[in-house]
Amino acid sequence: MASVSTDRRTGNLVVRAYAGVNPATGKVMTKNETLPAGASEADIEAARRRVDARAAVTKGDPRLMTVGTLLAWHLECMEQDGASPATMSAYRSYERRHVAPRVGGAPVESADAALFSRFYRELRRDRPSGGAQLSAATVEKVHAMLSGCFSHAVSDGLLAASPLAGVKVPRGRSPEARPLLPDDMGRLVAWTRARLDSADVFSAAESFEGFALAAIVATALGTGLRRGELSALRRSSLRHSAGERYPTALRVGESVVFKRGAGWVYKEPKSAASKRAVSLGAGLGRDLMEWDGISYDWLCIWEEAEPSADSPLFCHADGSMWTPDEIADGFKAACREAGLPEWVHLHTLRHTHATWLLEAGENMRTVQERLGHSDVRVTLQIYGHVMPGRDAGAAAAFEAAAGAASARGEPRRRAPRCPLPGVAGACPMARNAG
Repeated sequence: MASVSTDRRTGNLVVRAYAGVNPATGKVMTKNETLPAGASEADIEAARRRVDARAAVTKGDPRLMTVGTLLAWHLECMEQDGASPATMSAYRSYERRHVAPRVGGAPVESADAALFSRFYRELRRDRPSGGAQLSAATVEKVHAMLSGCFSHAVSDGLLAASPLAGVKVPRGRSPEARPLLPDDMGRLVAWTRARLDSADVFSAAESFEGFALAAIVATALGTGLRRGELSALRRSSLRHSAGERYPTALRVGESVVFKRGAGWVYKEPKSAASKRAVSLGAGLGRDLMEWDGISYDWLCIWEEAEPSADSPLFCHADGSMWTPDEIADGFKAACREAGLPEWVHLHTLRHTHATWLLEAGENMRTVQERLGHSDVRVTLQIYGHVMPGRDAGAAAAFEAAAGAASARGEPRRRAPRCPLPGVAGACPMARNAG
């Protein structure tokens, strides 16, 4: 059972439990949690249970382990083994938002397939009914995380078998990519232009921040970049073609992700296809050139710091990077100001960019390369349903190739033939004709 002591330096309570011996060093391991000096008995007892459960994982005692503490142990091991920051960020989010509040306190010893089957159904259920309203694809990712956790526990001898054996993830059709409709697009463009065309950018930091957000939104809509890619853009990412006044492309080669203990860090993209040059339309090129000049002047004048080629392209008034979370939160605020529907989020701009390109007749391969998908099949899976007129065009192309279209004239009208020849009075067709 966890013990409670008082920290002589701070006066806080320290709840500590024995967690076994480290086989590599031979040193005793402990798990602990700090509580304020005035913590209630109920808080102390709850902390005891949490610390005991965490220690039980290390000691290999399934009677005290909970699903939450076992998963926390697994994620710590993943980080130590060098799992990518992007993966860890997603898994930590699943742990915090879904596993911990719903099944995190369940004892591992009594966890079974029924528990997780109910859990997955809750994740798929809509919010008014008490669910999380997650897509089938996201629930599958949660299942993959938990499967890895229990497989790890079995291989390390902590459990005899995985409680996920036989559990099936609820299937369902994930929502299709949902782009902005023309009216909503018009409202967003009007909001963006009002800020990009503002004359008082240098009047206050708030005006500068609004201009920066508008430049980010315009770039996201005009290129389809992910939020981590937008954050990772540097001033040197702007590329010019010979003889062109404005930038003609953005060089995308990095992404920004959150790494626990290190904060927001730059990382290599998942695939080689994500390293790409994304061409800019003339209007967006002009806007980005203007932003580049304004942000440079602002930092030189107000911060007395000349930005370098490696400085963030999209920066705050103090020169710091717009993080992916800040971009997403800023866009949600912009949506409210512009009067856009509640379902619109930052990734909607990526869907809008791809959808409108395909509806304008652009080919799938070009859209795949522009979005940085590793395989055109990914693009087809997401956006194949928004290619209008392709089926009608295919039918016309087939007839033209087969020579059938030119061989037929106008449809002819044929008179019906009576099935009772020689019995005109009894024929229903004859009676109807008369």
